[in-house]
Amino acid sequence: MAYPKEVLDTEQMLEYICGDRELASQMIDLFFEDAAASVPGIKKAFAARDYEQLYSCAHALKGNAANLRAQRFTNYVQALATAAKTDHKEADSLMNEFDIQYEQISTVLREWQKTLNG
Repeated sequence: MAYPKEVLDTEQMLEYICGDRELASQMIDLFFEDAAASVPGIKKAFAARDYEQLYSCAHALKGNAANLRAQRFTNYVQALATAAKTDHKEADSLMNEFDIQYEQISTVLREWQKTLNG
C-alpha cells in the first residue's frame, strides 16, 4: 500500500535500512513504545502549561518520527517543540491538533506494519 510521501515515505524508510522489512516493523514497535511515554507526557505538560516538559516530550517524539520518515508528523512535532521554547501561544494552538496528528500517523504506521509482517 502506498502512502503520500509527506505522511510516510516508505521507500525512503526501507532504503535507509537496506530493505529490512523486519527492522522496519521493529522500528514501528519502538515508535509506539516510546510514544506510550511521550504522548501522555505531552498532554500532561500541556495541561500544566509546563512548556519545558512539553518541549522535552515533543522533541523525543520528533526523533522517533523522523527515523520512520514520517515527514508531516515530524514537522508538526518539531513545530510544537520549537513553539514550546519560543511562542507559548503558538504551542497552545498547535496542541489543538495533537490528537488528530498523532491518530493519523498511528493509523498509517499500523497499516504499513501489517503489510510488513504479512
